[in-house]
Amino acid sequence: MERFFSNLRFIVVDESHYYRGVIGSNMANLLRRLLRVAEYYGASPQFICCSATIGNPEDHTETLIGRKAAVVDNNGSFQGSQQFVFWNPPLYQNNKGCTLRRSSFSESSSLFFKSCAGRSSDSGFYPVQAGS
Repeated sequence: MERFFSNLRFIVVDESHYYRGVIGSNMANLLRRLLRVAEYYGASPQFICCSATIGNPEDHTETLIGRKAAVVDNNGSFQGSQQFVFWNPPLYQNNKGCTLRRSSFSESSSLFFKSCAGRSSDSGFYPVQAGS
């Protein structure tokens, strides 16, 4: 145990926005206890708290860990070019001569399949409806 705590350099908390309310209070006590034990063995670990969905990361993290926090909000990771495509399915005439619009589901499925076959990295967002 001594070897583990004396060499502890980082304490990582992922999805830190989850820890609020009673669960947050319990987690804060656990993290502070962990920090006290690490400091007893001579370590001074750095907290790394991650959250992509929080409006007040500095205040929240300081409350959670009981220390000052610095927000790192720049993203230095590589990101390729992006294209956003909005597709309005084409019109067609059915066998009764009525002008209709093709199904957005079948059109998007077809487009997505063609783009994946071309070995591109794609993401698709589609409305989901519960069926009976």
